[in-house]
Amino acid sequence: TNSLPDIGRKFSNRDHTTVIHAVKKIDELIKKDNEIRQSVIEIKKKLLWKFKMEFTINRDTFLKALGHANGIIEKKTTFPILSNILIEARDSKIKITATDMDIIYFEEISPQELKKEGTTTTSASVLYDILRKLKPNAKVELSLQSPNKIKLISENSKFNLLCLPSDNFPLSDENINQKNFEVSSQKLLKLLNKTKISISNDETRHYLN
Repeated sequence: TNSLPDIGRKFSNRDHTTVIHAVKKIDELIKKDNEIRQSVIEIKKKLLWKFKMEFTINRDTFLKALGHANGIIEKKTTFPILSNILIEARDSKIKITATDMDIIYFEEISPQELKKEGTTTTSASVLYDILRKLKPNAKVELSLQSPNKIKLISENSKFNLLCLPSDNFPLSDENINQKNFEVSSQKLLKLLNKTKISISNDETRHYLN
């Protein structure tokens, strides 16, 4: 929750009294104009939906998707957000996205129940380790408590995980469905085996490996 001076600074450094006047004005317009009232309701929904995420999912389904994403996660990075996975709950699907800035991986999985749509990012390794230790086929409940905290419940186990806002996640707005092609996995493996002898082991020149 932001104070009135904080809100004023975000709107071209306005004085807090301007914010108070604007709030009163909007309240008056809402009472007089139904169209404005509906517009305000829609704006509130768009601003708040990402902080309301809540869904239930099968432990094995979630663990499998995280296992795939973990192969992309940057282990040593100066950007904490790259150690996280992006979780998006919408349209009856859970979308998992991971990136190391060179590769983007995403997968859509089906929840057992999607109570509230939303989005956040949290540590891929921490979440993966928790899921690994839960019973097979256990029901996992995740609910976003605030922009910085997500709660995970499974049977008698409860965890609070730290989050970073999904707005900070890189490349989340890119359309990665623009260009698609299919290739035989065996043919691709054969090509990679022929080129791997020239791959550099120098970690400071990652673009050569």
